[in-house]
Amino acid sequence: MHTPLLLRLAIMVGSTLLLGMWPTDALAQEAAPRHWIQAVVEGSMDGHVARQAGIALRVRKDVLEARFDPISRNMLLTVLGSSDLDKAKIDDLLAPLDLFVRCLQRKVVDDTPVQLLDPGTCQDATMNK
Repeated sequence: MHTPLLLRLAIMVGSTLLLGMWPTDALAQEAAPRHWIQAVVEGSMDGHVARQAGIALRVRKDVLEARFDPISRNMLLTVLGSSDLDKAKIDDLLAPLDLFVRCLQRKVVDDTPVQLLDPGTCQDATMNK
């Protein structure tokens, strides 16, 4: 069960010896707490636009994973705990795709399953943007 972690560590140490440097940023990222940012996405979104939205968010170094589901209209990001990503910044990144988010929630990644946000019952100030 610990083999992938040990293998990853061995590869990392081996590569640092070959390159002559220690990847302190990579180690800090591994140890830092991660957060989930979840929201309802508004705007016209199909599979292609969902992929483009994911790419638009992943340009940031602090976004580790970005998923957009055009069926449920949900966005789920995994970000570094130190990330300053908020609704305004997400909206700015999604604006070229004519998308914006509402009902944004942020929490530390834990063992509880992610529950989809219901676009019909989710209410916030950005509802009528």
